[in-house]
Amino acid sequence: MNYDATSFCYPFGEYNEFAIETLKKCKYSMATTEKYGFANQTQNHFLLDRIRIDGRESLSSFIAKLSNHKSNNVLLFQNARALLYPCAV
Repeated sequence: MNYDATSFCYPFGEYNEFAIETLKKCKYSMATTEKYGFANQTQNHFLLDRIRIDGRESLSSFIAKLSNHKSNNVLLFQNARALLYPCAV
């Protein structure tokens, strides 16, 4: 795959300042935590909340998860892959 990863998902949701600084040095632009919720533009982009989407949801469940937000507060991702597959390698 000719793809440069720009987002990161902390394994088991665990992170510290060293991890955040390392991601910044490696040119990542965002990282998600295990904290449930919608990311917004006021959040630290390396400590983003997330809605877990793992592919087992029905289409109606997927739509319901994404429709329970105020659209002006949702962080607009530059890469749709980061939204759908935050842990993609």
